[in-house]
Formats: sequence, structure tokens, C-alpha cells
Amino acid sequence: MGVPRPFGRRQADECRLPPFKVWYRLLKSAGVRRVRLHDLRHTYASLLLLAGEPMLYVKEQLGHSTVQVTVDLYGHVRPGLNRGAVNRLAEATRPGSPGHATTL
Repeated sequence: MGVPRPFGRRQADECRLPPFKVWYRLLKSAGVRRVRLHDLRHTYASLLLLAGEPMLYVKEQLGHSTVQVTVDLYGHVRPGLNRGAVNRLAEATRPGSPGHATTL
């Protein structure tokens, strides 16, 4: 007596396939052009950053060990990412501005 296969032999065998092979089969059956899973991951991260999500959030979503890894890989997506912080610092240190420190 064999092991019951509720989904049939073919579907049971597909459950043992590497994820990327299942992915390619899904794309083919949906009539979508072939895209690597890694490319999908990169697109996801890029879209998050372009939507204004913080780099720390993207780091957590991708499972990077540090935010520096995320910055190194995706810093090019938003080249002006730190521009706002730099401008606020420049304004705060400008003589005569409300946040200007007069002593160091």
C-alpha cells in the first residue's frame, strides 16, 4: 500500500521542486515573461524606496543584517535621500536661524 497522494503524483512531485523552478512554471502558465526571483526582490526594494519608505524599513523587509548593506545596494535608487537631512542641518547651523547654536 503506497502513500496517498491527494493532489496526484505530478502535483506532489512539484512540491519538491526548488522554489525558482516553481516560480518559472507559474510565470509560464500565466503567460508572463520570465523574470528571476532576485529581480523581483530588487524591484520590490526599489519601489519601496521610491514610495518614500525609510531605508530601515526596507532593510527589515529584505532581511539585511545592517542598514549599511541596504544603503550600499539600493542607495542609487534615491540619490537625494539624505538631501533633506543635509538641508535641515545647514539651516540649523546658519547664523541667525532659530536652531543655531552659538556655543560649541
